[in-house]
Amino acid sequence: MLAYKFLASGAIAPFTGRPWPLPSAGAPGAWLAAPAEDLARRGVHACRREDLSLWPDEELWLVELEGPFIPDSCLIIAARGRLLRRVEAWNAATAREYAAACAWRARDLVAEALESVHLHADAATLRACCDLESLQEKASAIAGDAPPEEPRGLAAYAAGSAMRALQGRFPEASLQHAHLGTALAASESGAARERAWQSHWLAVRLELEDAAPGGLDALGL
Repeated sequence: MLAYKFLASGAIAPFTGRPWPLPSAGAPGAWLAAPAEDLARRGVHACRREDLSLWPDEELWLVELEGPFIPDSCLIIAARGRLLRRVEAWNAATAREYAAACAWRARDLVAEALESVHLHADAATLRACCDLESLQEKASAIAGDAPPEEPRGLAAYAAGSAMRALQGRFPEASLQHAHLGTALAASESGAARERAWQSHWLAVRLELEDAAPGGLDALGL
């Protein structure tokens, strides 16, 4: 089974600090195996395209997994896995693009919320922003001291996402965007909707195959 895995620089697992064996000479990396008696806790974790936004890190890899598998709502847990190839389209530049896309999506959602309660001038101010610096400034001014559940207070999420995008902190930029989804829907379903939007953005921008259903031959490996 094929899937994707985000790793820290150098193919390091971000939570355990364990290095993954790298592919070499056109061959996959060596297998990493989980203890059979503790697969649920120490299994090899990877993700589907729809899970990508939940696990962002510096490197993205196509991985091969072998079962048994444990189903999970936001990742795949497998008995063992190995790296096949790095997704070169995911790099520092595309990470910045992703962070900015989250900030602009947050801007649009806040503008729609403002328009829904007839705060058209505030919405127009946000829509007129043409760079992240102005978005952070204008959204912060609109939010002021308003509670986060009020329409003007929602602008704080757009400001926070823009600020983190400017700082190159793409996981936090996407998290602020997801928090906005929760605030708008008054439930975690809103965050799930925006996380789905983020994962779709990543899949399209990085031209990712839907790896899980296919085999190695489907991806030319």
